[in-house]
Order: sequence, then structure tokens, then C-alpha cells
Amino acid sequence: MGADNSLVLLRKTRFLEYIRKNNLDGLVLSRIENVRYISGFKPVVSLWFRDAYWAILGEDGETHLVVSVGDYERTRRRMPNVSISKLLSSRKLEIVASGIKDVIGSSGKIGFDSLEFAECNELKKKLPRVNFHWVSGELAKIRSVKLPEELTVIAKGAKITEKAVEAAVKNARDGIKECALAGLAEYEARALGSEGVSWSLATFAGVNAGIFTRNDSERKMKRGEFLIMGYATMYKGYNTDITATTVVGESPTKTQKNTYEAVYDSYKIGLSMAKPGASTKKISDRVARVIEDHGIDRRYSFASNVPLIHGIGMNVYEAPFSPDPGLSQPDHKLVRGHVLAIEPSVAYSDKPRLGGVRLGETITITNDKPQVIGQIPAHSISIFSKK
Repeated sequence: MGADNSLVLLRKTRFLEYIRKNNLDGLVLSRIENVRYISGFKPVVSLWFRDAYWAILGEDGETHLVVSVGDYERTRRRMPNVSISKLLSSRKLEIVASGIKDVIGSSGKIGFDSLEFAECNELKKKLPRVNFHWVSGELAKIRSVKLPEELTVIAKGAKITEKAVEAAVKNARDGIKECALAGLAEYEARALGSEGVSWSLATFAGVNAGIFTRNDSERKMKRGEFLIMGYATMYKGYNTDITATTVVGESPTKTQKNTYEAVYDSYKIGLSMAKPGASTKKISDRVARVIEDHGIDRRYSFASNVPLIHGIGMNVYEAPFSPDPGLSQPDHKLVRGHVLAIEPSVAYSDKPRLGGVRLGETITITNDKPQVIGQIPAHSISIFSKK
């Protein structure tokens, strides 16, 4: 299934330790990042398959997968160390309940990561002696601190995302469609071994950068426009995220240089603060002040629109997080092993023809300083310092 069995075992051991520490009898997992974390199962990458895969983990380490009918044969042939059943839409919860009985039993204390209200009620009817406990946040916290073996894989994935961004910067030109540029970048990533993109590669220029559309369109970009590329790809189950900004034709105006400088300076401050024990809220607040110190109104800053920090792993958005604009929580403390993106931005939303800037790299938190493992292309930075 394309998974390193030794790494899968290490990850599963972490969840088993959580089971035992919290006196659980097992876990029922339907979030694909958790299913893959403990099994190595590679899903079909699609929004429409988000609830098609389940894993049941017993306290003794037994793993049972429930997969879509179309995935059954390849799973059975390539994953001989797990038990498997087919997910049939009309009998989904019946099949899941049967798997729980086989692996964990028909009574006890079971953790789950994501159940819809109706699903939870139905499972309680089928398993009346089971006590279900929501544990998604705790499992996400475990996953957020990466093992050294995970960091090795993530670093390789970050280089793929880096090359995708470089391909887009290289091919950005007057008249090319946003969607075409996104396609060239995705081709580069897939050719280098990416198993897919974490989202449709966000490629938007000109007024689309001003209103921060976050996706591509058939619009043809024009010379002299800001172009934002927010790219995240997946490699062996792990996501990495890089956001770069350039100017189509590479002749930035004074206003564009000033805007870019504000965002770039703020990013460098945020990066310098990303150390063990640092508060994500304090980093966010400080980064916002840097942009304001450059004379840019706060209403155009990320601080009024989107969180600054998000963690990255088997979910492209996971802990640690910084607070949403106007809130004080969540305020996470960074620890060694966190992988994250710090992404300050400016978007001239009520003057969209001015466009916008967003910057971010994939970094890991080490003992003393952050390590950038997925970089913004140097050329896209240097054009703003040219006279």
C-alpha cells in the first residue's frame, strides 16, 4: 500500500499507549488521517470518499479496516496483516458494529474520532453496552508531535511541494490561465512522486488575489499583477504547504514592493519566534504588528481575516493553531516535533485591483530554532529587492 510497515507500527503504538493510559477498550476511527496513521492504508483521494473508510483498533493491537467495495481487493491482497470488511452504504453501521464486536467486544469503553449524530445513536442501539467517548482532539494532539521517522518522510514531501511552486513561478507569464498554471504545478508534483494535492492548488492573480479567492479559474493573468500560489501536496500520507507570491512579468511597482516587504518582514519575525514553548497567539500578535508598522491598515491584514498558523501532517490543517481573528483561543505552545506553516498575508479586499500577498513555508520545530524544510523560491523573493 506504499507504507513503511515499521513507521506504521510506531504510529500505531502511540495510539495503543493512549488506549491503555485512558482505560479504553479500543478505538473506532472514521477520520482518514487516523485510519491511515494506524494502518498505512492509502485511500482514494477525493472529497466524495471522506466517510468511506473506517478502522477499528483493539487494545491488543488488532486492526480491522472497513473499506469501500472498490478498495476491497487491493486492500485484501496488499495488507495481509489486518482484517478487512466491505463497506456497503445500505449496511454501513451494521458492518461497523459487527467489526467492533469482533475486535473489541459488545461492551466496554470505546473512543471515537468522528461520528455524526445519527451514526452515534444507531451504533448505541446496536451496541447498548458500549460507552462511546469522543477523543478526536487527543488523537490529533498525539499526531501533531512528529516522530523522527515521520520528519524524514515529511522533508521529502516538502521538496516536492517546493518544486511545484518553482514550476509555477517559472511558467507564470502574461496571458496564461490560472488553471493552466495550477495544472503545470500539479504535473510537476505528481511526476516527482506526490500522490495528490491537498486541495486544488490555489493559483490566483490580480483582482482574484485582492479578494483572496483561494482557487484557480480560467481568468488569464496579466503582466504586472500580483500572483499568489498556495500549494500543498501529499507524499506517503503527509501534507506539506508552501505559499509564494510573485509579480507576473517580474516588474513590481513601488507599492507592490512595499506590500511584499511588509508581509516578508512579518514572516521572518514569526519564523524567528517559532521555538519550543512559544505561544502561537503571541507569534500571531507580533506578526500582525509588523504589518501595521509598515503602514498597512489592519483590515487588509491576515489578522482581520484568517489565522496565522496551522500545523501540518496527515491532515493539512491540524494542531498547533493560532487563534482566529478577534479571538484569544486556541493558543498552543510549540514543542519539538511540531510541523507547521506560518502564513501572513495582505489582501486589498476593497481595492482588489491592487491584489495581495501571502507567504508561508513548511517548518519543523527543533530544540533551539525552527528548520525550514519547504522553501519559497529565492527568485520570487529577490525580484522585490531589485532597484
